[in-house]
Amino acid sequence: MRERISGPIAAATEIPLERVAAGHYRGSFVTRVPGDYRIELRTPRGSVTEAPLGYTIARSATIEKPRREPNWPLLEEIARATGGEVNPLGDQVKPAPAPEGKAPLAPFLLPAAMAVFLLELIVRRLRAT
Repeated sequence: MRERISGPIAAATEIPLERVAAGHYRGSFVTRVPGDYRIELRTPRGSVTEAPLGYTIARSATIEKPRREPNWPLLEEIARATGGEVNPLGDQVKPAPAPEGKAPLAPFLLPAAMAVFLLELIVRRLRAT
């Protein structure tokens, strides 16, 4: 099995994959350029993946780091679009609905089944005599 990798540089590279166990393959590819990479797995019979798998290497090391503060403009936009509010006061928050009370049916169905069974026995005895 081989993998074909295309990335931000123009040339695509094919790399052989080493089988390490049944259904498990390993290969390595050194990337030096940030950007979007597409990986397509191939066998002698053709492509294994319907569409290439995507992998992105960030252009800046700070892009992947979490921010100290939330994105307040984005949160406010989402709140407006959904009819909510960012950080509402405690009295403005609606309480969560109480869960629906569900009762098990076994305590009702088991005696009903026993009653039907006994009624059937009585009816059969009366018909037999």
